[in-house]
Amino acid sequence: MNDPAIAALLVWTGLHVILMLALALNVSRHRFQSEKEGYDERRLTKAIRAHGNNIEYVPIILFCIALLVAFGSTAAWVHGLCAALFVFRLFHAHGIQQFTRLPKTRIIGNFGTWGVMLGTAIALIYQGLGGLD
Repeated sequence: MNDPAIAALLVWTGLHVILMLALALNVSRHRFQSEKEGYDERRLTKAIRAHGNNIEYVPIILFCIALLVAFGSTAAWVHGLCAALFVFRLFHAHGIQQFTRLPKTRIIGNFGTWGVMLGTAIALIYQGLGGLD
């Protein structure tokens, strides 16, 4: 493998998969704890939503970034987009599991994720129209 953009995509995809696994293990941990008396079921619900929300966004965004790589995106773009996505998903995963009304980390995570998604969509459209030649 001699393409730095592909290497970057592989590394970041691996990191996102590890985050996905950590969120899945967190759900399992809460499922196990939910069998104990006095367990607050809202914790399990929040863990499930943190994992589910990650599943809803990350695969499609990584797929879009992979398309950008396939059509010539640089390693710098891949690192930037994937790192931003990773940080925003960490923020969101933390924020969605809090019991405050609307934690700042959840807001930052949401809007940041949407920003990365919109950025990749615009780049795909631009590339498709021949603008990145």
